[in-house]
Amino acid sequence: MMRKTEHTQPPASPIPVQQGNASGDLYHRFQALYRAAQDDRDEDPFFSPVLRLALHIQNALENNDITLKDLDTVISGLHGKAVCRRAERAKKYLGPCARDENLARLEALIRKIAAAAPDFDAFQNAIGKISYGYVFTAHPTFSLTMEQSHTLAETVFREDYCPCFTESFEKPSLNDENRFACDVIGHLRGAWRDYCAIVFKVAAEIFPDRWKTCRPRGISIASWVGFDLDGRMDIGWTASYANRIALMILQLEHYQNVLSGLVRARHLTPADVEEPLTRLRLSVEQLRDYHARFSSYNPDQDPGYADLQALSRHLIEDKASRVTSKTELAEMIAPLLDACAENADAQTTLCILLSEIESAGLSAADVHFRINAAQVHNAVRRQTDLKSHPADPRFRKSYMDKISTHYAQAETVNVHFGDILGEKASARRLFMLIQQICMHLDSESPVRFLIAESESAFTVMSALYLARCYGVEDHIDICPLFETERALAQGSRILGNLLENENVTAYYKNRGKICIQTGYSDAGRFIGQVPAGGSIERLKERMIKLLAHHSLREEIRLVVFDTHGESVGRGAHPVNVAMRMAYLSSPHFLRGAKTAGIDYLQESSWQGGDGFFLFHHPDLALANLTRVLEFWLGEDPEPKTKTENENEEDPYYTHLRGAATEFLINVKDYQARLNDNPDYGLLLNLLGPNLLPPSGSRAVKRQSELGPLRMEGLRTRDMRAIPHNAILLQMGIYANVVSGFGQAIRSDPAFFAEILEHSPQFRTYIDFVASGCRLSSCDALKAYIDTLDPLLWQIRATRQSDPERRETCEAVAQSLETMPVHAALGRLYRQLYQDISYLRRALGRFESHGIDLVRAHKEETDILQAIRIAIIHTIFSLAMRIPDYSPQHELDRAALVHNILQLNIPETVEELRRIFPLPEPEDPHADYGERSTQDHQEDEGYTLETRQIFDPLIDLHKRLLTISRTLIHYFGFTG
Repeated sequence: MMRKTEHTQPPASPIPVQQGNASGDLYHRFQALYRAAQDDRDEDPFFSPVLRLALHIQNALENNDITLKDLDTVISGLHGKAVCRRAERAKKYLGPCARDENLARLEALIRKIAAAAPDFDAFQNAIGKISYGYVFTAHPTFSLTMEQSHTLAETVFREDYCPCFTESFEKPSLNDENRFACDVIGHLRGAWRDYCAIVFKVAAEIFPDRWKTCRPRGISIASWVGFDLDGRMDIGWTASYANRIALMILQLEHYQNVLSGLVRARHLTPADVEEPLTRLRLSVEQLRDYHARFSSYNPDQDPGYADLQALSRHLIEDKASRVTSKTELAEMIAPLLDACAENADAQTTLCILLSEIESAGLSAADVHFRINAAQVHNAVRRQTDLKSHPADPRFRKSYMDKISTHYAQAETVNVHFGDILGEKASARRLFMLIQQICMHLDSESPVRFLIAESESAFTVMSALYLARCYGVEDHIDICPLFETERALAQGSRILGNLLENENVTAYYKNRGKICIQTGYSDAGRFIGQVPAGGSIERLKERMIKLLAHHSLREEIRLVVFDTHGESVGRGAHPVNVAMRMAYLSSPHFLRGAKTAGIDYLQESSWQGGDGFFLFHHPDLALANLTRVLEFWLGEDPEPKTKTENENEEDPYYTHLRGAATEFLINVKDYQARLNDNPDYGLLLNLLGPNLLPPSGSRAVKRQSELGPLRMEGLRTRDMRAIPHNAILLQMGIYANVVSGFGQAIRSDPAFFAEILEHSPQFRTYIDFVASGCRLSSCDALKAYIDTLDPLLWQIRATRQSDPERRETCEAVAQSLETMPVHAALGRLYRQLYQDISYLRRALGRFESHGIDLVRAHKEETDILQAIRIAIIHTIFSLAMRIPDYSPQHELDRAALVHNILQLNIPETVEELRRIFPLPEPEDPHADYGERSTQDHQEDEGYTLETRQIFDPLIDLHKRLLTISRTLIHYFGFTG
């Protein structure tokens, strides 16, 4: 039996309360009712405190005790507090954010590296290699405008300031996302230059004769914003070309500004910089023109493609006057070091500039193009006579033999923009585009070619064949994405098959690296986030053995790009940046790679608005970079990733690994059954998609098809990972993180206690699970499910004294009876509740070990959930007032009511406005030759229905989304 909650000292109110502050008083009223419902759990264990508060709020609305505007004040106050909570979370996640402190920490780090280096060459080797790769990806997790993000970032440094963003947030376009990306890339590049300045300062002291030859790197920066074409048809090739130009403009403008600044400071004369500065100015001027023209190009408005032909000719004709090679640019700038030999600051500035030219080249970020395997297969279907999946065991070898032969015999084909325009195969069109980038924009910067859903060697071999056909094999790194359970299990075998081909091995040796991509999104939602993490680590371990087996230790670097998001549901460790790095590359794995002599490079993604926020201020970017470099260049600052005895191997990887694998397999099997459960699909698809505010240019599956609910079509696997996670968060249970652990622990509690006690690696997994528990609210989930219970509405009807309200409740009950969903959802809830309850009890026994299950801001988020459910009840009641209409329309009234009960409101109201149109306004100048005495009433036609039903439905739905955004800020991420 649960204890009643004692409240000896109420926590600080989440909104400022002054005498007579109506919103504060109302929040305290909700708070008191919520606490009372919590205390009544023993007497009424079947009732959710969230639902009890929601019913109180809805009754108060119906009785005019409170108004929607009163609720708005509470929501607004909580929204402001949630925004500040998000800033606090970011500060905790990044660690020290003060600029001076991070500069000092970087200097200490570099001095330690220099002290450990026996000579300059060893120092250069340590600071001159890429130790970590940032990749910025525009997944739909934007919940703030760029201006709001900047304001919020400022809040991290101002404890006395708490912004409240009351204005609506519009869905960002692809151009907006590009603007976001360029902004954060610029801040990170600025932080990197600060790091370089420290490197040269230390090197000048310790290696005074050679410091100017230092070329620090440390990190790489890449972007797939505007280049990720997997599952998207809205990014044309001209948009990608324009985005590539935008990254060049950003970087070349910086080079130009540095040289101009040295002239203004009189460290150099205009004559000294005339050649490079003139070339840079001309390049930026031309590129700006090309960017504008490619961005706006529409082939439908270009008869005969005359404009495209002219644009292509100008691009080629102007090439000689532009900078298209970093080597050429560096050769123009290097002599300037002698021109300012008497000024150390100016020389440092030039050394940083030369280091950046060498590492970044002509682009602020490298680009990651991405398509899926099916697009690659379609591009070579004719050459290989592909009639089934390339992994089909009947034809697998013959397919591979054919594409290998074509690869060996391929000759380069030169193309022009007209060929790209006419090409229908997405993969071929993309390789053609890369050829044009290399020929006319940047002849040296590498291009990453990511292939989603890779499950066969044939896929990679086909991409290599296309790269050779279009002459970009020496510029491009083919990178298969292993994310499905099958691909994670067979990824090393796929690469092993490729390495048996001498031509492929020669390609990898020429590139000096093998690149693979793994993903925590689809893997995390299909087999559970923690089992996915274990599977990804095992794949990396097999890759180490593969390279050692083929004797490629000294010739090829293993590059692993891990795509994950900012939430635990997408693989971002919740503690801090250092633990995020350690989760991707455990100390055990890094030691194994070092022992095997494998040069390993970790790359990972920072996704969308959630990830970009951590760079939306120069000092945040510096803090992020400092934590990353401290992890990869220094000693691991997190003792939790090591055993007490550093020489002692983590038992997870020794005598407990077999049992740990079985434990995670139990979790994975639970998750697999959950994903195959139609009840789970129903939970995700019924209300959830319409609780998600638009958060990016990429489409999110929504309940947009009007008509009756089709339960048999509600499949979990059809939903993208971000909305999947976001719906779970919004409705109260982070199932893909926590579900299955209760059952697994129950099967062997002694093993769980032992491994949690002694294994740092397993503890990092449990940190994920505990975080998912803290984010979950079973009370909220039960409230949503009970809202769909016809019996709840029948009982409410019997307790109504007002006949009209009683009829409304009865009508809602009857409509829900025709949607047979509650029994299925109740069945699912019992399953999920049983599992998470056992998990919480089990983890509760380890609170002395630092396991934290206390839900942060529990009252505030549950009260927000209650307000939203009260609004949903109001929406359900309004839906019952929709008038009946003639059957001449395609959809009957019941179908439209069902859509509103699924919260598919904007599309349904649009249909209702068509069925019940407003009267055409009377033309005061109309002359029909006779006078009308018709009395035109203000509410004639369907004006009354519009004002009392349709408009309020839209207004209420906007409030639902405002609450969703508020919850996002409390959580700290979208999904």
